[in-house]
Parts: sequence; structure tokens; C-alpha cells
Amino acid sequence: MTTEWEFLQPWRLSLLTVLQLPDAVQDTGHIRATLQCWSDALPNDQKFVTPDACSLRVNFPTDPELRSDRESMQRIREALELFDFLAAVDNAAFELLLADYLIVRQPLQEGTERRPHVFWPTWELQLAGTLANGDVVATESSVTWGELFGCPDDPWGSSEAFRAAMTKLRRMKLGRGGNHHNKIATNSWQVFTGTVSDVLLVVSDQKLVREGQRIRPSPWSRALHKLLELQVPHVVQLKAVDDTAKMMATWQSPLCTTVKSKPGETQFVGGLYSESIIPEVAVALARTDMATFKLDNTVDGVLLPEARTNAGFLLSLLICGRSICFPSGNSLPALERTGKCSRWDIPINGISALRFGAIFSAFTEATSIETLVLADNGVYHDPVYWSWLAYVFCSKTSETSVEIMDISLVDVTEQHVVAVEQVAASNYPQPKSESARSRYGYVVIQEGTELRLTGVDGEQGGYGICEVNLLDGVAEFIHDTPAPNIFFTANDTRGVRSLSLTLASVENDSIVPRLLSAIGGGLHTLSLEFKCGGPVGLNLSALASACPELKELRVHNCNVKLGRDREALRAWGTRKLFLWGTQMVRNLPECLSDSAYRMSGELTKLEVSLTRQRLEYNSTWPCQRITVQRYLNRTIGLYKRSLMAHDNDELMLVDAEEFEEIRCALISVVDCGGGKLRAATYLDAFRVISIILTFAAPKSRSVKVTEARVASWRASRVRVIAEVH
Repeated sequence: MTTEWEFLQPWRLSLLTVLQLPDAVQDTGHIRATLQCWSDALPNDQKFVTPDACSLRVNFPTDPELRSDRESMQRIREALELFDFLAAVDNAAFELLLADYLIVRQPLQEGTERRPHVFWPTWELQLAGTLANGDVVATESSVTWGELFGCPDDPWGSSEAFRAAMTKLRRMKLGRGGNHHNKIATNSWQVFTGTVSDVLLVVSDQKLVREGQRIRPSPWSRALHKLLELQVPHVVQLKAVDDTAKMMATWQSPLCTTVKSKPGETQFVGGLYSESIIPEVAVALARTDMATFKLDNTVDGVLLPEARTNAGFLLSLLICGRSICFPSGNSLPALERTGKCSRWDIPINGISALRFGAIFSAFTEATSIETLVLADNGVYHDPVYWSWLAYVFCSKTSETSVEIMDISLVDVTEQHVVAVEQVAASNYPQPKSESARSRYGYVVIQEGTELRLTGVDGEQGGYGICEVNLLDGVAEFIHDTPAPNIFFTANDTRGVRSLSLTLASVENDSIVPRLLSAIGGGLHTLSLEFKCGGPVGLNLSALASACPELKELRVHNCNVKLGRDREALRAWGTRKLFLWGTQMVRNLPECLSDSAYRMSGELTKLEVSLTRQRLEYNSTWPCQRITVQRYLNRTIGLYKRSLMAHDNDELMLVDAEEFEEIRCALISVVDCGGGKLRAATYLDAFRVISIILTFAAPKSRSVKVTEARVASWRASRVRVIAEVH
């Protein structure tokens, strides 16, 4: 070691005691936290260097005697911060001092051998085992990552030597690429089963700066320290301790609070339901805030009864917000979810109908989930999938809180639409039409009744269709008489309001409006993207009849037509219309000029991307190629001018979002005129006047038409934009 860096030697020696050599790296614990304070990409002005992602595996001890040596444990935390910052100041020195322990994750890219390279460290922190019952992690309801690894104190406030060393580094000039230090700060954590197979169970991340936030941390900021100060998710704390039962008892305390850490996307490996720890993991996840919960169903098949029971417990607790059924012999008390998660992402590639029903039956009683994303590769061939979707998200018997749905790569056929219509007739997800004596209704089941998961009689959230013995534990049977239309309408306060469908195939052009006529009565926003590999048509009048309350429509890669029967289209009050990848929609300008159409006075934004029909020139035609080109150009020019004629159209329209501000302004005026001082009197007078004038002023429609320059005469694209400003 050179004398220049001799002052770092005490921290280097402490760090070497817990670093693992690349050839000797072992996954010794049930948890792992990967801390990174460097961005993955360089801006254009830094392309002269090539970042090399490297990792250093830090194995923190779990032995009580070693963890009780607070000074030694704190020295390790100090070393992490110092050497992470050293990589920004002098990357060559960082590589020299820790060369034997660098685990290079990415080989050199071809063609970058001669460029200067920098090593951006990623710290992989793990426990050498599980923690003893007397450890603070096992006795406290929540801890920080620093407490989990045995170094809870902030070095800046507890170590004078650390402050001196960090101050010395900060006086030096940042090295190559050093200005990217702390641009991001991410803790990607993983939880393993801890069994013989020891496979991944849960994975997530915590970030100091979320996507969309315009915060640019300074290279000198201590992001690594801030990551260690975040609270540990409960599922990590559960797997870190030796006695999980004691941890569960600690969480039952009235003083125990929900973890309020920076939430990220949490992924649960759904093929591991047979693990005995699953009920405890479900409780831990229910106590944790998550931005997105991703349920991985890569391992499906026919689940064993124990696995199905565990899966139902987890799904009912996380989706319904409470534990409805318990695994036999489990001593867990009645539980309610305290953590928040508003978005679920469920890949359902190849998932069986049995698992599909078990998962989505829980959504009939979803309490706090607002957005659901379903990703697939076009395998919705079984009509039972659509039966469950219609029952769960569109039926009046559903109490779902989901308002936004995004379903990708679905097939829509006649069988699928018939399945949806059967659900409407029976008010049950799997009607048995062959039995004339079938009766559908609700069963009031007494506490303690056992359900056998054989799949015939009753629907239970989180478990799907279960067999219920009506002679044992059933207090009452309530017969249900299906209404002519059980699906949500515009007057309902619940149900899906925004739907996005990416269609892999459609049987015919009329099938999509038929489907939407059954499930789209209460939709406010609809997005349809066609990836069918061939031309598809869409009747806008039929869609307006199916979705009368639609406020925003987006259509991709589809030839839109207005249709002949336009009664529903005339009464359609949509505000935003986006038609991308379509041919010219005949009579669309009429919808903006004819007052018989509500769109003429209420359509605030229109965007059309026209794909000119390709005409293959035939030498036998009585016209020349240039004549065909001129005809196409003239036709599109006339179409553009017909839309441009509505530039600056005044719209006497008030958006619903403005009502609250308008009410605030009017109350302020009344209170000011009463002579008695009230809280509303102190509102900014200019703000009040601005709100009133904004309400009274008419809106204007701005029409913009642009055309892409295309060299070929065969095709071109025209972009028509109309927006309110």
C-alpha cells in the first residue's frame, strides 16, 4: 500500500475479515442485501470511460460474541462508506487495495479494451447464518439494515477517526467517472427458503430516489449510509432470526407498527407454496408497504393440498386484506393486512385454470388494490379464464377495489364472449348449464368449517372453487336470482374504470364490441392495441354503444370506421380520442362540425396517425404512377384541411376535476361578503379570481396536422393532433 492511502489501512484490515474471495464465495445466509450507489449508464460526455460492474461479498457474522463487539462491527460499516467513496476519488487506488476480492460480473465489452475503465462497486451484504433469540433483531418489531448487520450507529456522529478520513477524501478531486457517485442508491434484497434446496423466495428493492423524482444527489452525499438507515422489510427480518414463532409473537404486540420503508416492486416466487414457512411469510408481507407486488407463477402444475392451502392463505391475506381460512393445525390468530400495495403484476404464462381461479377469486374482495397488470403470451384459449375475469372484475356480486386493468396479448373468440355471457346469466364463475336443477346463491359458513379443495361447489376468495358439505357447518343458504344484467354500469361506484387490452388475435371484427358490450358499461378509459398480424376493423359506433360513459379511447393498429347506425355515436361524450395506425376515418370531421354529435362540443383532444393504404402500381392502369401519387396526396390534403377548419373552436365545457376549486372559490366569495371573518376569508384573492375566470372562460380546441416525409410513393403517415389549451 502506498503511503498516500496509509490512513485507510485500519478500515481495510477490518473489511478484509468479512470479505469473501471470488473463488470462495458461498451463499451462507437466508437473506442478501445488494447495495449500489452508481448508475448503470453514462451520459454522452462520459462515454470515454467504460464502467465495470464489480461486486464485493461481505459476510457479516451472526455469532453473539462477535456481534457484541460493537467497535469492530462499526468499523466494517465505516469501511464500506470509505471505500465506496474511494472508488469515486481514485478508482485505481480502489482497485489496487481490494483487487483480490473484486468479483467482476460483466466481461469487457468488445471494442472497449483501450478505453480507460472504472470499477463501480456493488456491495453484497449477507448474514453468515440466523440470529440468536436474544439479538435485538429478534426482539424488536422493526429494525434498520444497519441494526440487522450489527452496525446500527451513524459513523459520522460516533467516530472521530471516520470523520477525519472522510474529510480527507472529500478534499481530493473526483476521479474519472466520480461525478456519477450517488446518482442512484438502491438496495436490492433477496430472501431464500433456507431449506435444503435453498432457492429464492422473495425479491425486492428499496430506492432513495423513486422514478420520476427530479432529484440529483451530490457525489459527496452519503447514499450508502442512507440505505443502511432504511427499515428492514418484515419478511427479511423473519428469515434473519432463528425463532420465527417468537418474531410472530413480537409483531402481535399493539405497539408494533407497519414498516414504512421505501417500497419497491416485490416479487414472490409462487411455485414454493409447499414450504412450511409460507404462512409466516404471508404475515410478514402483509405488514410491509410495497409499490408493486409481482406474483411469479412459473412453477404451476397441480399443487398438493398443503401447497394449495398455503397459497389460499397468502392470497386471501394479501388481496382480500384479511385471513379468511387457515391451514389445518395452524395457531395463527385472525389477521388483517396493515401494509399498503396498490398495484399487482401477475404473469400468467401457462397457468392452469385451477390456479387461475384460486388467484382471481380473491380479487372479488380486494380492499386496497387499484391496479392489476396481467402479462401473457397469448394463451387465453380456455374460456374459463374469461369467465373468471368477468365474474371477478365486472360482476355486481364482486366487491373488488381494482379500478385499472392492463391485460396483454389476449385472444378473443366467440367461445370467450359466450363464456362471459354465461357468467352474466348465472352469476357464478363456472356455470353448469347441463344441470337444470342447479341453484346459485350464498352460503353462510360457521367458523371452524373445513373446506375440501376438490373444485365443485363453492367459490372462496384465495382458494377458487371448493367443495362444501352443506350438512356440516352451514348456517344458511341464500338463493340468488340473477338479474338480466349483473355487470357494472355507469351508476356503480366500484368496478374497473380503466381497461387496457393488447389483442393477439380476434375471431372477427365484431367480436371486440360484443365483448365490451358485456363488460364495458362502466369504463371511463379504454386502450385497444391490436397485434394480430393482419388488418382488423373496429366499428366506432358499436364501441360507443358498448361503452357509453367512455371519456378517453386509445386505439392502436386498427382501421376505424364510424359505422352506419350512429345513434350511440351522436350521444357519445368522449373527451379524448387517439387513433394510431389507421386509415382515413370517413366522416370524422363531421363529428367535430355537426352539433348533433356531442363530440363537436366536448371532444377536447384528438390525435390520429394515418397509415396511407399501399397501392401497388399496375402498368395496365389507364393512369401513370405519378397520377396515383397526386391523387393520394390530394385526398390526404383535403382530409387535413377539413380537420384544420376546427382550429380554435370554442368549447363551452367544464372538466369535473375543476369542481372542487370552483366550489372553493364560491364559498370564499360568500364568506367574504358576510362581514364575519372566517378561515376561507384568508384565501389569496388573486387565486380566487383566477379560479372564477378560468371557470367562466371558454376553452378552445387547437388542431394541428403534421405529415411525415416518406420517400416512397406507396405509403406515408399523417399525424393529426387536436388538443385543448
